[in-house]
Amino acid sequence: MDPATGLIRFAKRYPRRGKINMTTGRFGRGMQQIQFESWSSDTVLAFGRQMICFSSDARHIEAHDRNTGELIWQSDVYPLEARVDYLLGVCNGLLYAAGPETILAFDLQQEGRMVWGGRRLFGGKLSYGRGMLTPDGIYVPVDDSICKYSLTGRNGQAVMLGKVNVDLGTGAPVGNLYSDGQKIWVHGGNRIYALARGQRSRNADSD
Repeated sequence: MDPATGLIRFAKRYPRRGKINMTTGRFGRGMQQIQFESWSSDTVLAFGRQMICFSSDARHIEAHDRNTGELIWQSDVYPLEARVDYLLGVCNGLLYAAGPETILAFDLQQEGRMVWGGRRLFGGKLSYGRGMLTPDGIYVPVDDSICKYSLTGRNGQAVMLGKVNVDLGTGAPVGNLYSDGQKIWVHGGNRIYALARGQRSRNADSD
């Protein structure tokens, strides 16, 4: 939309991809529903002249020219058959996305080319919450631990910088991660936790 007049400058459509699911309605009639397994929320990200779109009903990333609406590039979000469903953020021209099993990095200056990532990156375990992007690395909750990964990767693969076990006292896996620049906060279920440095054990991977 034009910021001065509010008029629509362009509108673009994209194909919706989902699985058809037949359900029974209130009166016993069959109803056809489409189930989508893509981004957890609809997001638009501005990067230079690019308008990068993440849609909850489209299994790809699309980048359009912000002035003309022309498609610049499109990238599949299942390149390794590993689902990513939320956006971590952008740092130094790289876009990071994550999901239950993996993290992927895309180069925004090279038409969304995937530069690193891996299938089942977490060793068969699952991430039950959202990670966070910081200037010194990516922090991801994995089962009862927090794993830290490098922003750059190596030879197309993610590089783990450290791992620490987290005892929430409930036996539940670690939830969504947040930070105020000083502490890491965990939101899971109906509780919010502020994490502090624990006593380092001899077998700890990282502190």
